[in-house]
Amino acid sequence: MNKKYFTVKDQEGKIQQAELLTIFAKNDTGKEYAVYTIQDNNQFGVYSQIIQRGSNGNDILVDIIDNNEKIEINNIVKALLSAAV
Repeated sequence: MNKKYFTVKDQEGKIQQAELLTIFAKNDTGKEYAVYTIQDNNQFGVYSQIIQRGSNGNDILVDIIDNNEKIEINNIVKALLSAAV
């Protein structure tokens, strides 16, 4: 599988290179989620965000705000990562 990279801006405004791990959709909501990793100072973080279509037609990533949704998506991501090991 070819690795896919893209750039993200972190909470401090710093541009980071991210590696896309997977994209999945929830059938009940139709929402799509991107799961990606960022390496910073030899530490890896795994992140998930909602994929939305921007006004210019490009996909954008937005934060998951709802706590119940965050918990549900975190559990899905943990299961995906466990299955991959």
